[in-house]
Amino acid sequence: MEAAVRPGCPRGTGGTGGAGDCGCSGRPGRAPRPPNPQCPCRRSRPRPRGTARPRTGRAAAALVLTGLLAAACGPSGERGPVPDPSPDDRNAAPDEVPGSGDLLSVPARALAARAERLRRAPAARPAVARRWGLRSAPLSPPPPPVVKPVLTTPEALRRGPHRPADGLPHVITRVPVDDRVIFLTIDDGADKDPRLLRMVRELNVPVSAFLTHSLAREDYGYFRRLRDLGAGMQNHTLTHPYLPALPYEKQRREICAQQDNLERETGVRPTMFRPPFGGYDRATLRAAASCGIEVVPLWSQEVFPGRTEYRRGALDGRFHPGDIVLTHFRGPAHWKGDMRDVLRRVLDQATEEGFAVALLEDYVGGS
Repeated sequence: MEAAVRPGCPRGTGGTGGAGDCGCSGRPGRAPRPPNPQCPCRRSRPRPRGTARPRTGRAAAALVLTGLLAAACGPSGERGPVPDPSPDDRNAAPDEVPGSGDLLSVPARALAARAERLRRAPAARPAVARRWGLRSAPLSPPPPPVVKPVLTTPEALRRGPHRPADGLPHVITRVPVDDRVIFLTIDDGADKDPRLLRMVRELNVPVSAFLTHSLAREDYGYFRRLRDLGAGMQNHTLTHPYLPALPYEKQRREICAQQDNLERETGVRPTMFRPPFGGYDRATLRAAASCGIEVVPLWSQEVFPGRTEYRRGALDGRFHPGDIVLTHFRGPAHWKGDMRDVLRRVLDQATEEGFAVALLEDYVGGS
């Protein structure tokens, strides 16, 4: 009986599919034959046991990303239930991927972490939403516009003439879009709840932080972690004063000095500024323009743990396309609740009304 020839090995070279095929390996109890140079199935010499090719930086990142993509692309029927992350996983830094260790550089870890969050998002989103007490999974925003909307300052928000030649930033309460998106903005920086970071990370909630130096300075690291989750970093003055009560030079210092602080502490020089209490005059707008500010976003709704206040043309108790929503970095010391309650309230209402939360910086500023 003729032995089966191993696929890929020419006849006459020992390619029988058994030991010693093509001279690539030996029979049991015999020394290996020298490799046959004509054998297409020959292998390179194996690496000694206990050694491995070192992988760092891009190579290791590629391995991590390949594994994540392979897991993401597998048949949905093969996926088991989404496990509830352990407390250690939930408290991990946002650029941390389990198992990556020290193999990856900081940029590679950030890239791998983002891929991990995206991989988990579709399957895990309903389970994560339930864990955070949401009625249903939040809607995902559409891709950012290729061209940002053209802004105009409504007549009621102007402080004197608002001609293009004046170079004043636009004042808005809503972004002119048709997409069913709203924008969540968080002011000041007083409360720094790590649970907010976890909730933003696990639910992939886009937020923009408008920071006041006197309240944020004790722990800018908290806001750097928020920035690493994709949040925008914007200006809310040095000390949170009512700006119209100040002369121009003091207003300018409140804005420009905080621009410098935020650039130093977060690596971002803001293009947006929100005046404390929503108070501003023409001098405020001139000072903001001199500091590089392009847009002054006010708000249409302000959200608290137990209620939502509707303002400036949003008095029907509903969201509208492009609404800018305001809340604050506050907790039980100020409210009967905390930031998780605020996010739940915003996300539940937005989802029920068919809205997604999008990132304000994707639509305005940064021209």
